[in-house]
Amino acid sequence: IQPGAPSTAILNQLADAGILPSVVAGRLYLEGPARGREMQWGTYVIPASSRPVDVIEMVLQGRVKQFDLTVIEGMAADEIGEVLLAAEVAGTEAWPAVVGNSNLVADIAPEATSLEGFLFPDTYTFSTGVTAQTVARVMIDRFRGVWTEILASEEPPSMSALDLVTLASLVEAETSVPEERRRVAGVFINRLRRGMLLQCDPTVVFALKRQGTWTGRLLRVHWKTDDPYNTYRY
Repeated sequence: IQPGAPSTAILNQLADAGILPSVVAGRLYLEGPARGREMQWGTYVIPASSRPVDVIEMVLQGRVKQFDLTVIEGMAADEIGEVLLAAEVAGTEAWPAVVGNSNLVADIAPEATSLEGFLFPDTYTFSTGVTAQTVARVMIDRFRGVWTEILASEEPPSMSALDLVTLASLVEAETSVPEERRRVAGVFINRLRRGMLLQCDPTVVFALKRQGTWTGRLLRVHWKTDDPYNTYRY
C-alpha cells in the first residue's frame, strides 16, 4: 500500500487481489466497526486463510512487515549501508547522503562532519519501507540516550563526544579482543598526551579506502601514505 493512498484506493486494491468480497463491504466496515480509524500504508504479509475483516483490521492497525537490523560494534557506516541494502530498505540508495549530513548530531557534536561513529550498535526492528533518514535517526537517538547516561555518571569523560567516538572506533578497529581494548585505549591516550604519533594501522586503512587503493592487505610502505587521516605522519 503506497504512502498517502486513500481508503477507497486501498479497498479497491484489496478487492482486486481477491482479499475482499467487494469494495462496498469494506466501506461499510470502515463506516461502522472501524469507528473512523485510518488505514495505514506499508508492506503487509497476509496469510492465505485470513478473513476479510482480519485483513482490514491488519491494515487499520498498521501491522506491516518488519525486519531486524543488527549493527555490531566497530561496523562502519558503509557496512551498515550494505546491511540495509540486503534488507531491501526503501531509500538505501540515499544512505551515503544521510550519513554525510551531521545535522542529526549537531547538539551532541557540533564539530562532526558526518554521522560516522554515532550510529549506535544494537539490534533494531523496522517496518519494511522505512527510509534511510529514519534508520539513522533511530540509531542516533539510541546513541544520544547512552551519551546522556555517560555524562550523568560519577566519572564523565573529559573528551568531547566526537573525540571519544573517534578513539573508540580506533580501539575497536585495532583489536577484536575485548580484554585488550582497555590497554590499547590507554596506549593511544598516552601517546596523545605526549604529542606522539598515534601510529594506528586502522587510520592507514581508512586513508587507503578514501583514496580507493585499499587491497585488503596492509604493508609497511602504506605507512607513508599522504593523507590527513594517516596517523603515521604529521
